Amino acid sequence: MNTTTNDQAHHAQACSAEKIILLCALQFEYQWLKKNTDCSRFEIHCTGPGASQVSRFLDNWYVDRANTHEADEDHPTLIMVGVAGALHQQCEPGSAWAASHVVSEDGRSWSSLWPTPNQQGAVGMHMKRILGHDTVLISPTEKEAARRTTYADLVDMESHALATWASTNGFPWGVIRGVSDGVDETLPTDIQSWTNPNGKPDYLKIVWDLISHPSWISPTRRLARQSAMAMQAAIDLLHHLNDG
Repeated sequence: MNTTTNDQAHHAQACSAEKIILLCALQFEYQWLKKNTDCSRFEIHCTGPGASQVSRFLDNWYVDRANTHEADEDHPTLIMVGVAGALHQQCEPGSAWAASHVVSEDGRSWSSLWPTPNQQGAVGMHMKRILGHDTVLISPTEKEAARRTTYADLVDMESHALATWASTNGFPWGVIRGVSDGVDETLPTDIQSWTNPNGKPDYLKIVWDLISHPSWISPTRRLARQSAMAMQAAIDLLHHLNDG
Protein backbone atom coordinates (compact mmCIF):
# COMPACT_ATOMS: atom_id res chain seq x y z
CA MET A 1 0.00 0.00 0.00
CA ASN A 2 1.47 3.38 -1.00
CA THR A 3 1.77 6.45 1.24
CA THR A 4 -1.32 8.14 -0.21
CA THR A 5 -3.47 5.06 0.38
CA ASN A 6 -2.10 4.75 3.92
CA ASP A 7 -2.92 8.40 4.59
CA GLN A 8 -6.46 7.98 3.26
CA ALA A 9 -7.05 4.88 5.36
CA HIS A 10 -5.74 6.61 8.47
CA HIS A 11 -7.93 9.65 7.80
CA ALA A 12 -11.01 7.46 7.30
CA GLN A 13 -10.36 5.72 10.64
CA ALA A 14 -9.88 9.08 12.32
CA CYS A 15 -13.11 10.45 10.84
CA SER A 16 -15.12 7.61 12.31
CA ALA A 17 -13.89 8.49 15.80
CA GLU A 18 -13.47 12.26 15.59
CA LYS A 19 -15.97 14.79 16.86
CA ILE A 20 -18.62 15.68 14.31
CA ILE A 21 -20.82 18.76 14.47
CA LEU A 22 -24.15 18.42 12.69
CA LEU A 23 -25.70 21.66 11.50
CA CYS A 24 -29.22 22.15 10.18
CA ALA A 25 -31.15 25.23 9.15
CA LEU A 26 -34.67 24.32 10.24
CA GLN A 27 -36.14 23.22 13.55
CA PHE A 28 -37.94 20.28 11.97
CA GLU A 29 -34.57 19.05 10.67
CA TYR A 30 -33.11 19.51 14.13
CA GLN A 31 -35.90 17.45 15.70
CA TRP A 32 -35.40 14.65 13.18
CA LEU A 33 -31.67 14.58 13.91
CA LYS A 34 -32.15 14.63 17.69
CA LYS A 35 -34.68 11.81 17.52
CA ASN A 36 -32.90 9.58 15.02
CA THR A 37 -29.17 9.95 15.69
CA ASP A 38 -26.91 9.00 18.58
CA CYS A 39 -26.35 12.27 20.44
CA SER A 40 -23.24 10.80 22.07
CA ARG A 41 -21.60 10.66 18.65
CA PHE A 42 -22.80 13.98 17.25
CA GLU A 43 -23.20 17.52 18.51
CA ILE A 44 -26.31 18.98 16.82
CA HIS A 45 -27.16 22.64 16.26
CA CYS A 46 -29.88 24.56 14.41
CA THR A 47 -28.44 27.65 12.70
CA GLY A 48 -31.59 29.14 11.21
CA PRO A 49 -32.20 29.35 7.46
CA GLY A 50 -30.03 31.14 4.93
CA ALA A 51 -26.38 31.98 4.48
CA SER A 52 -26.28 34.92 6.89
CA GLN A 53 -27.77 32.86 9.72
CA VAL A 54 -25.25 30.06 9.15
CA SER A 55 -22.32 32.49 9.13
CA ARG A 56 -23.58 34.27 12.25
CA PHE A 57 -24.07 31.00 14.11
CA LEU A 58 -20.61 29.71 13.20
CA ASP A 59 -18.93 32.97 14.21
CA ASN A 60 -20.60 32.81 17.63
CA TRP A 61 -19.91 29.10 17.99
CA TYR A 62 -16.23 29.69 17.19
CA VAL A 63 -15.95 32.37 19.90
CA ASP A 64 -17.66 30.11 22.45
CA ARG A 65 -15.33 27.28 21.50
CA ALA A 66 -12.30 29.49 22.04
CA ASN A 67 -13.60 30.64 25.43
CA THR A 68 -13.91 27.03 26.62
CA HIS A 69 -10.39 26.20 25.35
CA GLU A 70 -11.75 23.70 22.83
CA ALA A 71 -9.89 25.67 20.17
CA ASP A 72 -6.71 23.91 21.32
CA GLU A 73 -8.17 20.57 20.19
CA ASP A 74 -8.34 19.23 16.64
CA HIS A 75 -10.99 20.91 14.55
CA PRO A 76 -14.20 18.87 14.40
CA THR A 77 -15.86 18.08 11.08
CA LEU A 78 -18.82 20.34 10.29
CA ILE A 79 -21.63 18.62 8.37
CA MET A 80 -24.75 20.38 7.15
CA VAL A 81 -27.68 17.95 7.11
CA GLY A 82 -31.17 18.74 5.87
CA VAL A 83 -33.45 19.04 2.87
CA ALA A 84 -32.84 20.51 -0.56
CA GLY A 85 -34.52 20.93 -3.92
CA ALA A 86 -33.66 18.88 -6.98
CA LEU A 87 -32.10 20.42 -10.08
CA HIS A 88 -31.61 17.08 -11.85
CA GLN A 89 -34.11 14.34 -12.61
CA GLN A 90 -31.87 11.72 -11.00
CA CYS A 91 -32.35 13.37 -7.60
CA GLU A 92 -35.83 12.13 -6.83
CA PRO A 93 -37.84 13.25 -3.80
CA GLY A 94 -37.01 11.08 -0.81
CA SER A 95 -33.47 10.31 -1.98
CA ALA A 96 -30.36 11.59 -0.18
CA TRP A 97 -26.94 12.64 -1.44
CA ALA A 98 -23.60 13.94 -0.19
CA ALA A 99 -21.84 16.89 -1.79
CA SER A 100 -18.73 16.49 -3.90
CA HIS A 101 -18.68 20.23 -4.55
CA VAL A 102 -20.62 23.28 -3.48
CA VAL A 103 -21.05 26.19 -5.88
CA SER A 104 -22.50 29.66 -5.46
CA GLU A 105 -24.52 31.94 -7.71
CA ASP A 106 -21.45 34.11 -8.36
CA GLY A 107 -19.36 31.21 -9.67
CA ARG A 108 -17.33 30.26 -6.62
CA SER A 109 -16.71 26.55 -5.98
CA TRP A 110 -15.50 24.47 -3.05
CA SER A 111 -14.54 20.79 -2.86
CA SER A 112 -16.02 18.94 0.10
CA LEU A 113 -13.55 17.31 2.52
CA TRP A 114 -16.12 14.83 3.84
CA PRO A 115 -16.93 12.03 3.21
CA THR A 116 -13.45 10.69 2.53
CA PRO A 117 -12.77 8.52 -0.54
CA ASN A 118 -12.72 5.45 1.69
CA GLN A 119 -16.10 6.31 3.17
CA GLN A 120 -17.55 6.89 -0.29
CA GLY A 121 -16.34 3.49 -1.46
CA ALA A 122 -17.74 1.76 1.61
CA VAL A 123 -21.30 2.56 0.57
CA GLY A 124 -20.79 2.68 -3.20
CA MET A 125 -22.24 6.16 -3.45
CA HIS A 126 -22.30 8.87 -6.06
CA MET A 127 -21.55 12.43 -5.03
CA LYS A 128 -23.53 15.45 -6.18
CA ARG A 129 -22.85 19.09 -6.93
CA ILE A 130 -24.89 21.41 -4.69
CA LEU A 131 -25.78 25.02 -5.42
CA GLY A 132 -25.99 27.36 -2.46
CA HIS A 133 -28.60 29.97 -3.44
CA ASP A 134 -29.73 33.00 -1.45
CA THR A 135 -33.42 32.52 -2.24
CA VAL A 136 -35.77 29.55 -2.64
CA LEU A 137 -36.15 28.38 -6.24
CA ILE A 138 -39.91 28.14 -6.58
CA SER A 139 -40.67 26.95 -10.11
CA PRO A 140 -39.35 24.32 -12.52
CA THR A 141 -38.27 27.21 -14.77
CA GLU A 142 -36.07 28.67 -12.02
CA LYS A 143 -34.61 25.26 -11.26
CA GLU A 144 -33.89 24.59 -14.93
CA ALA A 145 -32.11 27.93 -15.27
CA ALA A 146 -29.99 27.25 -12.18
CA ARG A 147 -29.07 23.81 -13.48
CA ARG A 148 -28.12 25.23 -16.87
CA THR A 149 -25.83 27.94 -15.46
CA THR A 150 -24.19 26.03 -12.57
CA TYR A 151 -24.44 22.33 -13.56
CA ALA A 152 -25.59 21.67 -9.98
CA ASP A 153 -27.75 18.68 -9.06
CA LEU A 154 -29.34 20.09 -5.88
CA VAL A 155 -30.04 23.51 -4.42
CA ASP A 156 -30.20 24.78 -0.84
CA MET A 157 -29.71 28.11 0.93
CA GLU A 158 -26.87 27.28 3.33
CA SER A 159 -24.14 25.10 1.82
CA HIS A 160 -22.18 27.99 0.31
CA ALA A 161 -22.07 29.72 3.69
CA LEU A 162 -20.74 26.60 5.39
CA ALA A 163 -18.15 26.04 2.65
CA THR A 164 -16.98 29.66 2.83
CA TRP A 165 -16.71 29.76 6.61
CA ALA A 166 -15.13 26.32 7.05
CA SER A 167 -12.58 26.87 4.28
CA THR A 168 -11.61 30.26 5.69
CA ASN A 169 -11.21 28.91 9.24
CA GLY A 170 -9.58 25.58 8.41
CA PHE A 171 -12.39 23.19 9.38
CA PRO A 172 -13.17 20.00 7.46
CA TRP A 173 -16.73 20.07 6.21
CA GLY A 174 -19.38 18.19 4.27
CA VAL A 175 -23.01 18.38 3.23
CA ILE A 176 -25.77 15.76 3.17
CA ARG A 177 -29.08 16.67 1.59
CA GLY A 178 -32.34 14.78 1.29
CA VAL A 179 -34.52 15.81 -1.64
CA SER A 180 -37.77 17.46 -0.56
CA ASP A 181 -39.02 18.75 -3.92
CA GLY A 182 -38.46 17.40 -7.40
CA VAL A 183 -37.14 19.32 -10.35
CA ASP A 184 -40.64 19.48 -11.92
CA GLU A 185 -42.46 20.51 -8.74
CA THR A 186 -43.58 24.05 -7.91
CA LEU A 187 -43.44 25.36 -4.35
CA PRO A 188 -45.83 27.88 -2.74
CA THR A 189 -44.65 31.35 -3.75
CA ASP A 190 -44.29 32.70 -0.20
CA ILE A 191 -42.65 29.62 1.30
CA GLN A 192 -39.43 31.42 2.20
CA SER A 193 -41.39 33.62 4.63
CA TRP A 194 -42.88 30.61 6.40
CA THR A 195 -39.82 30.15 8.60
CA ASN A 196 -38.56 32.48 11.32
CA PRO A 197 -34.84 33.39 11.56
CA ASN A 198 -34.44 30.79 14.32
CA GLY A 199 -35.62 28.03 11.99
CA LYS A 200 -39.06 27.61 13.57
CA PRO A 201 -42.17 27.68 11.36
CA ASP A 202 -44.37 30.76 11.43
CA TYR A 203 -47.66 28.91 11.79
CA LEU A 204 -49.84 32.03 11.63
CA LYS A 205 -48.25 33.04 8.33
CA ILE A 206 -48.59 29.52 6.95
CA VAL A 207 -52.25 29.20 7.90
CA TRP A 208 -53.09 32.65 6.56
CA ASP A 209 -51.34 31.95 3.25
CA LEU A 210 -53.08 28.60 2.83
CA ILE A 211 -56.45 30.17 3.54
CA SER A 212 -55.69 32.96 1.08
CA HIS A 213 -54.30 30.56 -1.55
CA PRO A 214 -56.13 27.22 -1.37
CA SER A 215 -54.20 25.99 -4.42
CA TRP A 216 -51.10 25.90 -2.21
CA ILE A 217 -52.59 23.30 0.15
CA SER A 218 -51.84 20.26 -2.02
CA PRO A 219 -48.22 21.26 -2.79
CA THR A 220 -47.67 21.98 0.90
CA ARG A 221 -48.94 18.56 1.93
CA ARG A 222 -46.74 16.94 -0.70
CA LEU A 223 -43.73 18.92 0.48
CA ALA A 224 -44.31 17.94 4.12
CA ARG A 225 -44.57 14.28 3.18
CA GLN A 226 -41.49 14.35 0.97
CA SER A 227 -39.50 16.37 3.50
CA ALA A 228 -40.05 13.66 6.12
CA MET A 229 -38.86 11.02 3.64
CA ALA A 230 -35.90 13.22 2.71
CA MET A 231 -34.78 13.70 6.31
CA GLN A 232 -34.93 10.00 7.05
CA ALA A 233 -32.92 9.25 3.90
CA ALA A 234 -30.35 11.91 4.86
CA ILE A 235 -29.97 10.46 8.35
CA ASP A 236 -29.63 6.92 6.96
CA LEU A 237 -26.89 8.15 4.61
CA LEU A 238 -25.14 9.94 7.49
CA HIS A 239 -25.07 6.71 9.49
CA HIS A 240 -23.84 4.65 6.53
CA LEU A 241 -21.00 7.09 5.88
CA ASN A 242 -20.00 7.54 9.51
CA ASP A 243 -19.97 3.79 10.07
CA GLY A 244 -18.33 3.03 6.74
